[in-house]
Amino acid sequence: MNKKQITKEIKKLSERIIQLTILLDDELKMPIKPKEPYEIIYSGNQKQEIEDLFELAFKEYGIFKSRIIGTSRKREIIILRHVIAYIMYFKIDITLKGIGFLMDKDHSSILHMKNSVMDRLSVKDEKTVEVYRKLINYKK
Repeated sequence: MNKKQITKEIKKLSERIIQLTILLDDELKMPIKPKEPYEIIYSGNQKQEIEDLFELAFKEYGIFKSRIIGTSRKREIIILRHVIAYIMYFKIDITLKGIGFLMDKDHSSILHMKNSVMDRLSVKDEKTVEVYRKLINYKK
């Protein structure tokens, strides 16, 4: 490219920047409806998949969603909580932050849950493997 062509391209780009700036100014004047928290966390079938997962957990173990999400330190509930977070992350494809929002936990707690399930599955911890096998096929 010679100097004349470069100058012409710069002029085109400058005009385009001005056009985009005008459009952006117009958009900024429009009120923006904030997204609901659930719209940020999951979309499409994910909501139903999450409900199916908690429903299966209740059918298999008789533990309500509120207790799973709660702060109980009973081993059975802890393993169930961790496996559900693991499945949400890997199978339903929800972010750590999203799972944390759903389970009322910090994303770092969800990361710990995911990693602990990975560790327990790798050493074939009986209880974790049992819960995982029962819940992994949660879809109706």
